[in-house]
Order: sequence, then C-alpha cells, then structure tokens
Amino acid sequence: NMSFPMRWTWTMIWFRLTMKVLLSSMVSGIMEKIRREMIGGMLYEMCMYGSGKRAMTSHRLYNPSMLVQTHSLRS
Repeated sequence: NMSFPMRWTWTMIWFRLTMKVLLSSMVSGIMEKIRREMIGGMLYEMCMYGSGKRAMTSHRLYNPSMLVQTHSLRS
C-alpha cells in the first residue's frame, strides 16, 4: 500500500515538469517571434527611410499605407 502514494507523487512531479517545459518553450517561441518581427520591422523601416528619405516627409514615413504605396511604386 506504499506504492500508490509514491506513484501519485511521481505523476504530479512529472506533470509539473512537463507543464514547466511546455510553458517555457511556448514563451521562448513567442519571444523569438516578437524579436524577429521587431528586428524585421526595424530593418524594413530603416531601408524605407534610407531609400525614401529625400522623397517622403516624416509624417508620411509612419503611415503604413503610404509606405506600401511608395514601396510598390519603387519596385
């Protein structure tokens, strides 16, 4: 009758570890995605700003539709 509580304890420990690993991997994946999107957006804005600095005004730079329009016109 000693084996049942031990098995239950081990199941709880295994469950907790699995949840912890799943959560940490999920969080790291989300953070990686956010970081990649941030870096990509920054690079894109820098490229757009560098190529269209003379052609665009500053308020047009932060308007996404204008960015897309000028980008499609340029390519």
